[in-house]
Amino acid sequence: MLEFAPNTNMLEYRDGAYLCNGTKRVEAPLNLETLEEAVRQCPKLQAVSLYDAPFGDQCFPLLAQIPRLNMLALLRGGQITGHGLELLKDLPLKDLFLQRTALDDEGLAQAAQIGKLENLYIAACRHVTPRGCWPLPGGTNCGSAIPTIRMKRGWQGCSQRRSARLMRMPAPIKP
Repeated sequence: MLEFAPNTNMLEYRDGAYLCNGTKRVEAPLNLETLEEAVRQCPKLQAVSLYDAPFGDQCFPLLAQIPRLNMLALLRGGQITGHGLELLKDLPLKDLFLQRTALDDEGLAQAAQIGKLENLYIAACRHVTPRGCWPLPGGTNCGSAIPTIRMKRGWQGCSQRRSARLMRMPAPIKP
């Protein structure tokens, strides 16, 4: 049976093990079952960082069970599209990192609905189109209140310049 430190407020998965508060190492595979066990055993969790998650959006119902979650990093999760981020909308989540995931326009729109979100970091999310950035600050629908959105150069997603250019373009005609 896995034993996570109950006083864990920062849980990270890297190199084949969970790290509790950067010190206690729990050797286990990264999957939904071990993540569920960690969430159950660590009632003080505030930050979760997962590298190379082999699962997709099925993680969001589990993450929604962390009432104090204020930082979430899903890095290099090739199956994570962001469909399910709406489940996190009422959490105190301030920082969201979605780098090298399968995040798409719908997932990005769901991220924009997270009430307390202050910083959204996205990079190398090739399924996000410039149109998907419209609900974000700088787009045509500025309903979102996310103060900081950071995107890396070379990423094919939205930038202020691309969003501004798209504002003048007509909508595509549907067949």
